[in-house]
Amino acid sequence: MEVDSSSSSSDEECEPSNASYIHCASVKLSVGNEETARTIADVIKIDKEPSRSGARREVSSEGEFVTINIQSKDPKSLSKSISNAVEMIDLSMKTIKMCENFVKTKENGLKRKLSSENQS
Repeated sequence: MEVDSSSSSSDEECEPSNASYIHCASVKLSVGNEETARTIADVIKIDKEPSRSGARREVSSEGEFVTINIQSKDPKSLSKSISNAVEMIDLSMKTIKMCENFVKTKENGLKRKLSSENQS
């Protein structure tokens, strides 16, 4: 997972829509490819911010990037929300890689089994 260093938070991207949500952040993370970014964004969207957190989160994908926009009532909940979102993305990426490796291992095992049966 790479953080897009060319990305910056501007007032346009991160303008609070409600006066009580005065703190905001926009984070753009590279996850490798477009399909992975879409999958991760869809998964992260399902898990909403808890109402007690005092934050709102919007998640989307753009190419190989997952973009997270967070608005918060206070800096501490903004920080926690950013950390939580990045952890969820990291966990999603690890899960996707684990599933890909499992499929490859299963396919390789089947190929070995078939080749050993053909040699018999």
